[in-house]
Amino acid sequence: MSNVIDYFTLSSAGNATDFGDLAGARQHHNSTGNNTRGIFAGGSYTGQDNNTIDYITIASTGNVTDFGNLLGNTLYMCNGTAASATRAIFMGGEVGSSVNVIQYITIGSTGDATDFGDLVAVVQWSGTTSNATKAISGGGYNDNGTYPVAIDVVTIASTGNASDFGDLTEAGRNLTAACGGQGGLTA
Repeated sequence: MSNVIDYFTLSSAGNATDFGDLAGARQHHNSTGNNTRGIFAGGSYTGQDNNTIDYITIASTGNVTDFGNLLGNTLYMCNGTAASATRAIFMGGEVGSSVNVIQYITIGSTGDATDFGDLVAVVQWSGTTSNATKAISGGGYNDNGTYPVAIDVVTIASTGNASDFGDLTEAGRNLTAACGGQGGLTA
């Protein structure tokens, strides 16, 4: 668990440099953003679950600033970034037990998260990725001890419940996700 934020410049090789600090040592949180702001949401500070959303301005170094709050003390949200240039999506997680809640914020303004809709399944620790239009989340873990293979999809600019997108080839939890602009990968 750490409070350190590091950065590096993609156009040149080299070690990471200190950017600033989170409000406290934090783990099991979600991070996302756009080309202006980086967002850190939920997780736990030294074992205390929290609903905090913080942000940084990417163009300048410094510590986080309070953005607002999630709908509840949420950790183990879907791993990966789900955002457009204007909106960030937080999918699933644990609020005492696994949940199917989808939350969103408008990245350019501050304020609390708003209910977006629900995932098809109750899930935490799934892999999430997006392009500018759609966000998908697949795999994960739920409280009955199963590892769903379903992939859910939402349109970022609208609200509503997720739809079934298909299935992963293999079940898993603690998945990570990456996006190359036109498609996503989970591992």
